[in-house]
Amino acid sequence: MKINDIAEDLRKHAIWIVERGSVVYGTINTHSDIDELIIVPDKYKEFLSGYKNNIFEYHHSGADDSAEVDTQYICQSDFQKLIDECNVMAIETVCTGTEHTLYFNGDKCKLDSRKPFDKWKIRQSFSGTASNSWAKAHKKMTVEKDLDMYRGMKSLFHSLRILMFANQICETGDIYDFKEATPLWWEIYSHNDWTWEQFKAEYKPLYNKLRSKLAILAPKPV
Repeated sequence: MKINDIAEDLRKHAIWIVERGSVVYGTINTHSDIDELIIVPDKYKEFLSGYKNNIFEYHHSGADDSAEVDTQYICQSDFQKLIDECNVMAIETVCTGTEHTLYFNGDKCKLDSRKPFDKWKIRQSFSGTASNSWAKAHKKMTVEKDLDMYRGMKSLFHSLRILMFANQICETGDIYDFKEATPLWWEIYSHNDWTWEQFKAEYKPLYNKLRSKLAILAPKPV
């Protein structure tokens, strides 16, 4: 079966289709793809287990060919595990409002996602992901064989955005403002001629401040 036929079949049986990424953060630009996540029934679990992290990724042209679309497919039980682990992608998805929900089958979607999130798990998961994004930004801006300033700027932005979202969750139990970090992206994007050292000097204090705030909001259990 062709990959587009597989994707079409999975989409027909979707439980939940939700937009993700730049369209949600308010950072979409000429370099951006449209990102969406599709939750499918567990009858597809064996099939999806053949892909990395049990996620089938499909990159394709949009309906009007104006933008590329990155679609990820995951079965319901595997997505539930990510929620339980406070995985950044999963928590962002369940906090996304109806504005970015393209389809939802409430009768079949049995995710336990609105219970209070464990603050310590949120801190561990989001801090770890933010740290990886910061390291990736450094790599993309300094290592010759990996040089990609745009991806480096995106990673820098994500390292700050993720910490902002973690603090929102620990303060209110939800991500109430997905566009809190949007001005930061356009500021970073405007400095596309900067070096890593300039970016680091400008944004490391904010990165440290956000991490310190999260440590206060979500202290390590005694």
